[in-house]
Amino acid sequence: MAGTTTNRRPPWHVPGLPRPRTAARTRWWRYVVLEEIVDDVALLRRWRWPLADERGHLVWEDEEQLDSTTIPVASLREQLYRPSGLERSPRIGDTFAVITDSPSRRWRSHAHNVAPLFSGRVFDVSAEARLAARLAYQGSVAAVLPSAPPPTPGHAGSATAPRRFTAPELTVLPAAPARRSAP
Repeated sequence: MAGTTTNRRPPWHVPGLPRPRTAARTRWWRYVVLEEIVDDVALLRRWRWPLADERGHLVWEDEEQLDSTTIPVASLREQLYRPSGLERSPRIGDTFAVITDSPSRRWRSHAHNVAPLFSGRVFDVSAEARLAARLAYQGSVAAVLPSAPPPTPGHAGSATAPRRFTAPELTVLPAAPARRSAP
Protein backbone atom coordinates (compact mmCIF):
# COMPACT_ATOMS: atom_id res chain seq x y z
CA MET A 1 0.00 0.00 0.00
CA ALA A 2 2.95 2.35 0.24
CA GLY A 3 4.32 4.34 -2.63
CA THR A 4 5.81 7.57 -3.82
CA THR A 5 3.44 10.49 -3.54
CA THR A 6 3.13 14.02 -4.77
CA ASN A 7 1.77 17.03 -2.95
CA ARG A 8 -1.35 16.90 -5.10
CA ARG A 9 -2.65 13.80 -3.36
CA PRO A 10 -5.33 14.54 -0.79
CA PRO A 11 -5.26 13.13 2.73
CA TRP A 12 -7.41 10.03 3.22
CA HIS A 13 -10.79 11.19 4.47
CA VAL A 14 -13.09 9.21 6.75
CA PRO A 15 -16.57 10.63 7.45
CA GLY A 16 -16.70 11.94 11.00
CA LEU A 17 -13.11 13.21 11.00
CA PRO A 18 -12.27 16.86 10.40
CA ARG A 19 -11.76 17.34 6.66
CA PRO A 20 -8.24 18.65 5.91
CA ARG A 21 -7.76 20.16 2.47
CA THR A 22 -4.03 19.46 2.21
CA ALA A 23 -1.55 16.86 3.43
CA ALA A 24 0.24 19.60 5.38
CA ARG A 25 -2.80 19.95 7.63
CA THR A 26 -2.44 16.29 8.68
CA ARG A 27 1.22 16.69 9.65
CA TRP A 28 0.60 15.62 13.27
CA TRP A 29 -2.23 13.15 12.57
CA ARG A 30 -1.39 9.49 13.23
CA TYR A 31 -2.70 6.19 11.90
CA VAL A 32 -2.53 3.55 14.67
CA VAL A 33 -3.20 -0.17 14.10
CA LEU A 34 -3.58 -2.96 16.63
CA GLU A 35 -1.27 -5.30 14.72
CA GLU A 36 -1.09 -8.40 16.88
CA ILE A 37 -2.31 -9.91 20.15
CA VAL A 38 -0.25 -12.59 21.90
CA ASP A 39 -1.61 -13.92 25.18
CA ASP A 40 -2.85 -10.73 26.87
CA VAL A 41 -0.44 -8.30 25.18
CA ALA A 42 -1.25 -6.16 22.14
CA LEU A 43 1.22 -4.75 19.60
CA LEU A 44 0.34 -1.25 18.39
CA ARG A 45 2.02 0.32 15.35
CA ARG A 46 1.86 3.98 14.36
CA TRP A 47 2.41 5.78 11.05
CA ARG A 48 1.83 9.26 9.68
CA TRP A 49 -1.66 9.83 8.28
CA PRO A 50 -2.05 8.29 4.78
CA LEU A 51 -2.86 10.08 1.56
CA ALA A 52 -5.21 8.77 -1.14
CA ASP A 53 -3.98 8.03 -4.66
CA GLU A 54 -5.99 8.57 -7.84
CA ARG A 55 -7.73 5.21 -7.34
CA GLY A 56 -8.55 5.87 -3.69
CA HIS A 57 -5.86 3.52 -2.34
CA LEU A 58 -4.05 4.52 0.83
CA VAL A 59 -0.44 5.60 0.37
CA TRP A 60 2.16 6.93 2.77
CA GLU A 61 4.70 9.65 1.95
CA ASP A 62 7.24 7.91 4.12
CA GLU A 63 6.84 4.16 4.16
CA GLU A 64 8.73 3.80 7.42
CA GLN A 65 6.65 3.16 10.52
CA LEU A 66 7.07 5.78 13.23
CA ASP A 67 6.64 3.71 16.37
CA SER A 68 5.47 0.47 17.87
CA THR A 69 4.78 -0.58 21.43
CA THR A 70 3.28 -3.43 23.35
CA ILE A 71 0.55 -2.84 25.91
CA PRO A 72 -1.68 -5.11 27.99
CA VAL A 73 -5.03 -5.76 26.30
CA ALA A 74 -6.67 -5.01 29.68
CA SER A 75 -5.28 -1.44 29.54
CA LEU A 76 -6.79 -0.90 26.09
CA ARG A 77 -10.10 -2.32 27.27
CA GLU A 78 -10.24 -0.25 30.50
CA GLN A 79 -8.85 3.07 29.22
CA LEU A 80 -10.09 3.23 25.62
CA TYR A 81 -12.73 0.69 24.64
CA ARG A 82 -15.09 0.76 27.65
CA PRO A 83 -15.04 4.54 28.23
CA SER A 84 -15.82 5.04 24.53
CA GLY A 85 -18.72 2.61 24.55
CA LEU A 86 -17.01 0.08 22.29
CA GLU A 87 -18.70 -3.17 23.25
CA ARG A 88 -16.19 -5.39 21.48
CA SER A 89 -12.87 -6.56 22.85
CA PRO A 90 -9.69 -5.22 21.27
CA ARG A 91 -9.00 -7.16 18.06
CA ILE A 92 -6.30 -7.42 15.45
CA GLY A 93 -6.86 -4.82 12.74
CA ASP A 94 -8.54 -2.21 14.94
CA THR A 95 -7.43 1.12 13.48
CA PHE A 96 -7.49 4.56 15.03
CA ALA A 97 -7.01 8.12 13.85
CA VAL A 98 -5.20 10.21 16.46
CA ILE A 99 -5.53 13.89 15.63
CA THR A 100 -3.33 16.48 17.30
CA ASP A 101 -1.92 19.84 16.31
CA SER A 102 1.52 19.25 17.78
CA PRO A 103 4.18 16.53 17.58
CA SER A 104 3.78 13.51 19.82
CA ARG A 105 6.52 11.91 21.86
CA ARG A 106 8.25 8.76 20.72
CA TRP A 107 6.66 5.58 22.10
CA ARG A 108 8.53 3.32 24.49
CA SER A 109 8.83 -0.35 23.56
CA HIS A 110 6.31 -1.32 26.26
CA ALA A 111 3.56 0.72 27.89
CA HIS A 112 0.92 0.21 30.57
CA ASN A 113 -0.88 3.55 30.18
CA VAL A 114 -2.96 4.18 27.04
CA ALA A 115 -3.29 7.96 27.53
CA PRO A 116 0.21 8.98 26.32
CA LEU A 117 -0.15 6.74 23.25
CA PHE A 118 -3.45 8.31 22.23
CA SER A 119 -2.94 11.97 23.17
CA GLY A 120 -5.28 14.13 21.12
CA ARG A 121 -8.65 13.39 19.57
CA VAL A 122 -9.07 9.67 18.90
CA PHE A 123 -11.43 8.15 16.32
CA ASP A 124 -12.22 4.52 15.56
CA VAL A 125 -11.64 4.18 11.80
CA SER A 126 -11.51 0.36 11.82
CA ALA A 127 -14.49 -0.12 9.49
CA GLU A 128 -13.15 2.29 6.86
CA ALA A 129 -9.60 0.92 7.12
CA ARG A 130 -10.86 -2.64 6.62
CA LEU A 131 -12.90 -1.48 3.61
CA ALA A 132 -9.85 0.31 2.13
CA ALA A 133 -7.76 -2.86 2.59
CA ARG A 134 -10.43 -5.05 0.95
CA LEU A 135 -10.77 -2.66 -1.99
CA ALA A 136 -7.00 -2.52 -2.48
CA TYR A 137 -6.79 -6.32 -2.40
CA GLN A 138 -9.73 -6.82 -4.76
CA GLY A 139 -8.34 -4.21 -7.11
CA SER A 140 -4.99 -5.99 -7.17
CA VAL A 141 -6.49 -9.33 -8.23
CA ALA A 142 -9.20 -8.03 -10.59
CA ALA A 143 -8.90 -8.29 -14.35
CA VAL A 144 -8.19 -5.06 -16.20
CA LEU A 145 -11.30 -4.17 -18.18
CA PRO A 146 -11.70 -1.52 -20.85
CA SER A 147 -13.25 1.67 -19.52
CA ALA A 148 -16.95 2.24 -20.08
CA PRO A 149 -17.97 4.81 -22.68
CA PRO A 150 -18.95 8.19 -21.26
CA PRO A 151 -22.68 8.65 -20.60
CA THR A 152 -24.66 10.16 -23.42
CA PRO A 153 -26.45 13.48 -22.89
CA GLY A 154 -29.84 12.98 -21.27
CA HIS A 155 -28.80 9.59 -19.85
CA ALA A 156 -28.61 9.36 -16.10
CA GLY A 157 -25.19 8.33 -14.83
CA SER A 158 -24.67 5.92 -11.99
CA ALA A 159 -25.74 7.17 -8.58
CA THR A 160 -23.16 7.82 -5.90
CA ALA A 161 -23.16 5.26 -3.13
CA PRO A 162 -24.51 6.60 0.17
CA ARG A 163 -22.12 7.06 3.09
CA ARG A 164 -22.14 3.96 5.24
CA PHE A 165 -20.08 4.97 8.18
CA THR A 166 -19.03 7.82 10.40
CA ALA A 167 -15.95 7.35 12.58
CA PRO A 168 -16.92 7.72 16.25
CA GLU A 169 -14.71 9.85 18.45
CA LEU A 170 -13.39 7.85 21.40
CA THR A 171 -12.59 8.65 25.02
CA VAL A 172 -9.25 7.82 26.65
CA LEU A 173 -9.13 7.57 30.45
CA PRO A 174 -5.94 8.14 32.44
CA ALA A 175 -4.41 5.07 33.99
CA ALA A 176 -5.85 3.99 37.33
CA PRO A 177 -3.50 4.69 40.26
CA ALA A 178 -1.39 1.71 41.26
CA ARG A 179 -2.79 -0.21 44.22
CA ARG A 180 -0.45 -1.15 47.00
CA SER A 181 -0.82 -4.62 48.35
CA ALA A 182 -0.77 -5.17 52.10
CA PRO A 183 2.42 -6.80 53.47
